[in-house]
Amino acid sequence: MGQDGYGVSITATLATNLATGTLASPPSTILTDQSRLTFLQVSELEPYKFTARNNTSLGLSCPLQGDTPSEGYSEISGGAFQILKHPQSKRLPCPLPGRSLEAILRRQVLDASPSPTADRVVGYGPGPWELARAVKPASGFVLAFIRSHYTLAAIPVLTAALVTSLQVLGFFVIVANMSSIQTKTIRPEVPPETQKLSLLHGPLDPPLVDLTLGELLELQTYQHGTRECLVIPWTGARWTYNELNQQSSWLAQSLLELGIAVGDRVGIMAGNCEQYAAVFFAAAKIGAILVILNNTYTPTEAMYGIQFSECKIVFTTRSIGRMDNSRLLGDLENLDRGPKVIMLRGDAGNYTTYDDLIKAAARKNHDRLYEAMRRVSPHQVVNLQFTSGTTGLPKAAMLTHHNIVNNARFIGDRMRLTSADVLCCPPPLFHCFGLVLGLLAIITHGGKIVYPAEVFDISATLRAISDESCTAVHGVPAMFDSLFQAEFPPDFRCDRLRTGIIAGAPVPRYLMELLVEKLGMTEFTSSYGLTEASPTCFNAFTDDNIDTRLTTVGTLMPHAHAKIVDRDGNIVPVGERGELCMGGYQLQAGYWNNSAKTNEVMVRDSTGVLWLHTGDEAVFDEHGYCTITGRFKDIIIRGGENIYPLEIEERLLAHPSISRAIVVGLKSQHYGEVVGAFLELAVTAAKPSDQELRDWVRKRLGGHKSPANLFWLGEGGVPVDVPLTGSGKVKKFEMAKLGDELLRKETSVAKL
Repeated sequence: MGQDGYGVSITATLATNLATGTLASPPSTILTDQSRLTFLQVSELEPYKFTARNNTSLGLSCPLQGDTPSEGYSEISGGAFQILKHPQSKRLPCPLPGRSLEAILRRQVLDASPSPTADRVVGYGPGPWELARAVKPASGFVLAFIRSHYTLAAIPVLTAALVTSLQVLGFFVIVANMSSIQTKTIRPEVPPETQKLSLLHGPLDPPLVDLTLGELLELQTYQHGTRECLVIPWTGARWTYNELNQQSSWLAQSLLELGIAVGDRVGIMAGNCEQYAAVFFAAAKIGAILVILNNTYTPTEAMYGIQFSECKIVFTTRSIGRMDNSRLLGDLENLDRGPKVIMLRGDAGNYTTYDDLIKAAARKNHDRLYEAMRRVSPHQVVNLQFTSGTTGLPKAAMLTHHNIVNNARFIGDRMRLTSADVLCCPPPLFHCFGLVLGLLAIITHGGKIVYPAEVFDISATLRAISDESCTAVHGVPAMFDSLFQAEFPPDFRCDRLRTGIIAGAPVPRYLMELLVEKLGMTEFTSSYGLTEASPTCFNAFTDDNIDTRLTTVGTLMPHAHAKIVDRDGNIVPVGERGELCMGGYQLQAGYWNNSAKTNEVMVRDSTGVLWLHTGDEAVFDEHGYCTITGRFKDIIIRGGENIYPLEIEERLLAHPSISRAIVVGLKSQHYGEVVGAFLELAVTAAKPSDQELRDWVRKRLGGHKSPANLFWLGEGGVPVDVPLTGSGKVKKFEMAKLGDELLRKETSVAKL
């Protein structure tokens, strides 16, 4: 580093070469990021100690054997980490051969106090060259070297893959989760007042597991076999873990008999029922890919999904809730080489039924099934999960066993689920909310899940919460809003209810407050995720303070990475808004048969780390909590100034006459874009004037955020119903097109 004491990041390629011994000896200098780094010979290196500064910095190694900090320590601070070095310390042996890194991580020492104390020093480590030779880095591994008069350190910045594969060789120290060191030049002699960047790394504990969904169900059946697992009040089903495992195995056997092989697609379009869960696990057990179709799809949309994915079999029913499925069934019959249709339940006519397959398989030897299960890998694609399609045709995200098994575990951990918990889950199984946050989160923790009705039903949900003594309930904001507007049954009880997740759309504060006031959900958690990330990325803890859960979506999930970038891809400082990008184990394998879209949203950075661009706008605070502030693509740019629709929507909804507000950007010759708002009048409320509403917004947010154009649903050519995706999200791009068209018509009439 020369005499100036600069520290910079080493590229992943160089680090790998060092660690694997590709470079016979350290080079004298290397240029990276236009900064110079000088390597020293091993004989010049002195030992050093690391301390944990806060929950974004971690040091790990052997006990101190009596040595404690003193006035001789020299301090370096660089953004999210701190290093303390005692110039008189002597190297001590730390015999940890063969110990896995995961085992060491469980002994981690974290302390948020700003001043160093003896109990915060957690070990010794070797010099950088020795460390580089000792570890075997995974993709994206980076070494950073810092040197000043008294300090010298080598720091591997962990990746999720490294955590699960690295073995401790001899002794070493690891400091994880540093943000600024990878992008900032550090001057150790004078701790810089650098601004922390919006780059986060999730906890490394608990470790990731490599299990297929079939193995997961087998393991949980072994432990909880006779306990109830799945309750469907509307069908009367009450399946134990044994029964779910047996049903899915019989069905898997029949799928093999029908010629379904590894990688073949099996479609399902149905409401919440016990057979749905069996189909899900059956396909997973034999390595097939389940194509999950939204049960609100039109026949055209459903046919697109079936043909696009080339399904060989489709499980469905003649009706789903109030929706008649006969047109889709007719269209499938008319295909020359259409998939085989199997009726899950109800009137089957001439179709093969789910029960037919179960009866046939129950009489057969299952050796073929066991052999098929052994060939399935956790890293194979198990689901094609269609996205909501707010920006055009739905895309099919490819999710693996590894993705969703681990994500479900971590979700249940955040909720503090145990085998004693009973989760009421109104969200549909076709959505990650009902499938991963619901069914799999419960199964990974040995609990019980209740799906109250085929499709969302207010009274059935309230009855399920009360009759099944539920301890948790999931829902999107619209579901909870409907529950609170309904009259609770006279004998309704929710005394065991404590937690649940409200997510899927922006959540008004009043709705979260009602969860506590009316349902007693004092441990409810807010959450953020997206299909392409399996899905949960951020989730609150049950013991986060109430205001934190009201205003944020919590902190980063284990083994995930997150950053916020501007439109040029630069990481923004903490506290600034930008596009949220996710990395880590949970990223989809890509979009099915759509490499162009995959490459558009999944991009590797200069160090080789793969990032998913979520399209959502977010901001991190200094403690790592995330707030979603809108869709990045929904940002309105008025005269070069960014305007965020969500805050305007929340302000309009605070007006007593407004029950719904949808804010979009409308084209403007002068400003480029201006604010437009589509509004719904509250029942029995007097209609306010446009000027009153503009003043209402201006008073709180400023004149530039006041809507230039206001439209009322059901009036002036505006439909009563707004275009929604299958999961209930507003298609804002269609609303913006409608607004632009209405303004063009007004202009044409005015010219006449």
